[in-house]
Amino acid sequence: MAYSACMSIDRFASTPLHRQLAEILRTQIACGAVAAGGDLPAEADIAWTYGVGVDTVRRSLAELAHQGLITIERGRRARVRTAPPREVIPLHVGDVAISRMPTPAESSSLSLATGVPVTEIRRAGMPSPELHPADAIQLLGEVLASDVTDLADIDHRGSGP
Repeated sequence: MAYSACMSIDRFASTPLHRQLAEILRTQIACGAVAAGGDLPAEADIAWTYGVGVDTVRRSLAELAHQGLITIERGRRARVRTAPPREVIPLHVGDVAISRMPTPAESSSLSLATGVPVTEIRRAGMPSPELHPADAIQLLGEVLASDVTDLADIDHRGSGP
């Protein structure tokens, strides 16, 4: 992992050390210093690099895992999560989609990584909702001709992966 010399811990800041470190690691992940699927450095190496204790590193990594950015497995280095392929789910008039955090039972049944929300789709006329991992779907809403005056009014920018 390439570390930027300008990224450092401020011991006098009001932000806790583990949150500062989590933000530094989040920035490194976002800029591609560690590719999706790549391992972060060992906890001891991160601690040495930033002059913090291993407990601080573990709290930072737990925060990133809770946010769904990394996965942590006992005995292995933390790894940047890879985005799963997205399935297009059509929504029709009257359908409602709600994203939320899953219950423990839902996380288990869907084999969700920590921090991954679910999208609950309630379809008009159906008794029970559909449940999908929110990071694995793309919702596609139905557009009625009466909703737009010109097809050029439809914004397609959000239709990518």
